[in-house]
Amino acid sequence: MNQDENKNNLPEATFTTNEVATMLHISDATLLRWLKVEKIPGFFRVGRRWLIRKSDYEAYIGKQVSGEITQKQNE
Repeated sequence: MNQDENKNNLPEATFTTNEVATMLHISDATLLRWLKVEKIPGFFRVGRRWLIRKSDYEAYIGKQVSGEITQKQNE
């Protein structure tokens, strides 16, 4: 097996709720409230832990940034 094949078999990187809350500069409690109302899509449970794939988090942030840019252009 070459390195490229091995990379495809690796699990995708994930973030915990604590990591996401820290990156968004919000409290863990706020993030958990957002999860309940599905404000950030892509979170899933593994046992008792909530996780989000790095790619899902980056997609969410990308949408938020592009939305902010669109709003500022429309003002």
